[in-house]
Amino acid sequence: MCTNLLVIGASARALAASADRLGLEVNAIDLFGDRDLRDVCSRVVQVSADAYPDDVPSIAAGFPAGPVVYAGGLENHIEVIEKLSRVRLLLGNHPRAVRLVRDPRFVREVACENGCAYPAIFFTSSKVPRDGTFLRKPTASIGGLGVVPWKGLREEPVRGREYWQQFVSGVPMSASLLVTQEGVELLGVCRQLIGMKWCYAK
Repeated sequence: MCTNLLVIGASARALAASADRLGLEVNAIDLFGDRDLRDVCSRVVQVSADAYPDDVPSIAAGFPAGPVVYAGGLENHIEVIEKLSRVRLLLGNHPRAVRLVRDPRFVREVACENGCAYPAIFFTSSKVPRDGTFLRKPTASIGGLGVVPWKGLREEPVRGREYWQQFVSGVPMSASLLVTQEGVELLGVCRQLIGMKWCYAK
């Protein structure tokens, strides 16, 4: 097991705290440099929004040798992950895997091959119903930012590519999985608290 871990993300706090509980020496690079992050890390570099994530690989080079784990939206910047993978051991998904799972065509193909239902998707808006039954989704997003019901208007600019996916009503849930060459292990399932007024949702 590694004893020195570099955690990188827009917010590294949760992941760094988990690593600290494992007894690892933790360092971090993120946008906030929270006090509770500093409490569990040997060293923290707070990066300005203008420098994130492009400057991350050069900043990472100044930390002690050891593996790196990324979170907090860095998967939107695969080229940065590729640069990190050339100089450090990546714990987690390799850039090639990130590309695949972020491609809705690939995810649809895998789902269908394995008997899983998958909502209809379009890659141009010309044939998409404009009654809100489809969602416009940016391919580069985090936490659902930019996902909106499609009514034929682009009220907000989208960075990069986008696609349209059928809205499916139901209980919003997420699952955490550990996938290795030996198989898949379900770590947990959570109900997502979306639109709850007591959470100050709009």
